[in-house]
Amino acid sequence: MNKQLRRLLEIDQRRADLKAEDSGLSKERSAIEEIILDEWITEGITGQRINGTLIGLLTELRCRVNSDVDEGDLKMTFDAHGLGWLIKASVHAGSLTSAVKEMKGMGGVPEEVAALIHQNEVLSIRSYGLKPKGQ
Repeated sequence: MNKQLRRLLEIDQRRADLKAEDSGLSKERSAIEEIILDEWITEGITGQRINGTLIGLLTELRCRVNSDVDEGDLKMTFDAHGLGWLIKASVHAGSLTSAVKEMKGMGGVPEEVAALIHQNEVLSIRSYGLKPKGQ
């Protein structure tokens, strides 16, 4: 049992070390990404392939219900536009974002719905096709 406990502790320590390392790498990545985004936007670049890996721009839509919205107004408006199914104890931001993307693809978000939610698009850079070393 002690051998297993020691191994468990080793694994937990390694995970803590990796988490700390990841935090530092995330900060460095964000700084580099900001520089690349500025250059790519200025030059009209949307992606590049390096060593078989595609690196491209990604625009993410993020939505949430405005904090000052009356629950009754929210329910009535969402019901009227086929979004009533989104309301549970609260509105899940991921589900709302998916529904808004769908509405945008079908002609746009109705003004009544748009008035109740906050929408923003975040531009970032993503790498596609990366695999862990040795695989």
